[in-house]
Amino acid sequence: MNRDNLSAHQTHTEDVRRLALNVFGAHIDTAFQTQQGAGERRGDAVLWPAAPDPVP
Repeated sequence: MNRDNLSAHQTHTEDVRRLALNVFGAHIDTAFQTQQGAGERRGDAVLWPAAPDPVP
């Protein structure tokens, strides 16, 4: 039985670098960003969740 080998035979450094830059550039870390609560005189920060709650 003869199958085609579709895997890369060597590492393509430039392609790997570009992929890493695309992955890191697309990542947005919103887990620890705070916003000031509206109408609060004390200015307490509100920690927003990383993802919105799903709608039931």
